[in-house]
Amino acid sequence: MKFRYALRPHAGYDPVAASRLAIGLSQPLLASAAAADSPNDSLLLIEPDDVLALTLKPTQDGKGWIVRLFGASGEDRKARLFWAKSLARNSSPRMCLSDLSEQALTPVDGEVAVAGLDLVTLRIESI
Repeated sequence: MKFRYALRPHAGYDPVAASRLAIGLSQPLLASAAAADSPNDSLLLIEPDDVLALTLKPTQDGKGWIVRLFGASGEDRKARLFWAKSLARNSSPRMCLSDLSEQALTPVDGEVAVAGLDLVTLRIESI
C-alpha cells in the first residue's frame, strides 16, 4: 500500500485551508487554452468562502449546470451563488436541489443551506 502526504506550515488549524490544500493535491488544476473573446470574469462566485464548489459541470442533457457544494468549515452555512454576467442574461437562474442522476428536486430560492462537512448538489437552469 502506498500513502501520500503533504506537510504545510501554519499558525493554527483552519479546516477551510486544510480542505483547499487537500482538494488541490487530489484534484490538480487542468489548464487549457481559451478563446481570445473569452470573458475575464469568474464563472461562479460563492459566499461565504468556507463553502467550496467541488464540481461545476454542464448537465448531461445540456440544459443547465450541476454544482456540488461542500461545507468545509464543519459548521452549517447559508451559501449564495453569483454567476458571471455573461451567463446570467439579466435573469436569476432557477436552482433546485438535485440527486446524483441530475434530476431537479426541491426548488431553492436565494440562499442554499449547506451543513458542515456535507455535500449539496444543485441543478442550475436558465443561465
